Amino acid sequence: LVVALDCTGSMTPYLTAIKTKAVDMVTSLNTLYPDITYRVAFVGYKDHCDGPQRVNVLPFTEDLHAFSAFVNRMAPFGGCGETADVFGAMQEVGQLHFRAATRV
Repeated sequence: LVVALDCTGSMTPYLTAIKTKAVDMVTSLNTLYPDITYRVAFVGYKDHCDGPQRVNVLPFTEDLHAFSAFVNRMAPFGGCGETADVFGAMQEVGQLHFRAATRV
């Protein structure tokens, strides 16, 4: 499971709730399906003008605490009124090390 999230400054009013929901979703999967081992990854993206800090990636991990800590460290910043680098984020998602050939 990969969670990709817009972390630009314009997301300030919503980011805390979205981060909570993302962590809750992953935790719920673990609770509902305790016998299944799954991996989670996170890609936080910002605007093009934010330079090298515009994409933050947590590669796939089975460590839900590491996922939660990484997601909760994401803070809204940047943004210059340009478009968010959604395509850059999707490129990072495509470069993650998936185990299965199917990527949904």
